[in-house]
Amino acid sequence: MKKRFRVGEVSKLFSIPQSTLRYYDEIGLFKPKYTDKENQYRYYTADQFVHLETIIFLRKIGLHIRDIQCHMEVRTPENTYELLQKKLTKVQQEMYTLEMTARKINHKLSTLENGMGLFEHQVVTYKTYPKRPVSFLYHDEPIDLNIDFEEIYVEGMNQEKSSSLNQGVFTGDIGAAVDPNSLYHDGPILYKSLFKLLWNRNLTEEDAYLPEGLYACYPHKGPYEDVAKSYSLLLNELNISGYKMIGAPIEIGIIDESVVKDQQHFVTEIEIPVQKKKTV
Repeated sequence: MKKRFRVGEVSKLFSIPQSTLRYYDEIGLFKPKYTDKENQYRYYTADQFVHLETIIFLRKIGLHIRDIQCHMEVRTPENTYELLQKKLTKVQQEMYTLEMTARKINHKLSTLENGMGLFEHQVVTYKTYPKRPVSFLYHDEPIDLNIDFEEIYVEGMNQEKSSSLNQGVFTGDIGAAVDPNSLYHDGPILYKSLFKLLWNRNLTEEDAYLPEGLYACYPHKGPYEDVAKSYSLLLNELNISGYKMIGAPIEIGIIDESVVKDQQHFVTEIEIPVQKKKTV
């Protein structure tokens, strides 16, 4: 005679709540095979356990009870193969999403670490950058971003709603290119473009990019509205050190309102493309 198992015994063997087994019984997914005629106790048998193990496996990989029921009623090698192949594809997509999320978190941690260091050590440095891919939110006539930023930003984000580029904005993502002429005139600093840095992409022929080369870099601390003071300091330092500006300055928000409430703790890195002046 085959060994029979009460619901409590099966619950312990497979670490499944008795309530779950009773639910499976109620909906017809996994029912006891034998009923004792004398006491009406219901029993499972060992040859049913493969069926239960299959249900447990399918639940662990995320299948809904309804889908498991449909599969168990018409299961064939072909149906099982198709079911698992679809699930594998979904798992691989989820793994890719998690990998990209982890990369983005690591990038943000690195950006914040850099920003906190810049806040403590406000000095001019010279860095050589490769071409950096960007997605322009605005790229046209010089404008005052203190006035036009919100409208341009919202419009640009709407245009990217269906794009894989639109992964949310966080510190270190947004930058702007300055109109160099506006640095030498009274009035606000004007900007030729507003962009998102595509830090997680390899550069392709179709991408817009920031020019490669040597940049004089200086961390501006405080509100964006006060950035002109930092430009005066940096341009004076370039003149003393024998460098000249050869392109549009770049500003990248390193620590901004996404991570700090007090504007006095903002850090915006100014990057001016430069080369050494020729000596006579």
